[in-house]
Amino acid sequence: MSRLKLRPVSEEDAPLYHRWRTDWEVMQHTSMTTAVPTYSETVQFVQEVLIGQKAAESWMLELSTGRTIGIASLVQIDVENQSAECILDIGEKDCWGQGFGQEAMQLLLYRAFEDLTLHRVQLRVFADNVRAVRLYNKMGFLEEGRMQEALLRNGRRHDILLMRLLRPEWEKIDFLRSEAPGSVDSSLED
Repeated sequence: MSRLKLRPVSEEDAPLYHRWRTDWEVMQHTSMTTAVPTYSETVQFVQEVLIGQKAAESWMLELSTGRTIGIASLVQIDVENQSAECILDIGEKDCWGQGFGQEAMQLLLYRAFEDLTLHRVQLRVFADNVRAVRLYNKMGFLEEGRMQEALLRNGRRHDILLMRLLRPEWEKIDFLRSEAPGSVDSSLED
């Protein structure tokens, strides 16, 4: 039984999301930029990208207690080619290392493969984000490519891994498909 549910992002999530976006410890392994956004830039991003993007779905990760701890998205959803890119961030640092990333990824993959009937889910991850790479490998993702020295941090260059999971591979991983993990709250969706 999952401790999480996915609920649609709302404009009321902007203050919490802004706190995560301005915390370097949270963003250093996921953000391509080191620029710190203003609050109005975060509000605009929530409205235009997380809520308003037609080829994307974004959800807040909510515990059964009602506490919101992160965000998950499927972006660049291509219905014709049955593919999308996934993004996952656990913003609450006290929730790191407790298995919430795996539960969130299970929910996201279930949404992608079962509900949206996609064939391919891909992601990009900084090669030095060891915890994330380990999680994605555990979830069945395979490295498909490497963008060498694509990221500059603290005067050093780092690689970005391109990873993917195909439907036949996902179908073979029992713990991912045993039953619908958690829930997706669609009450705010069209």
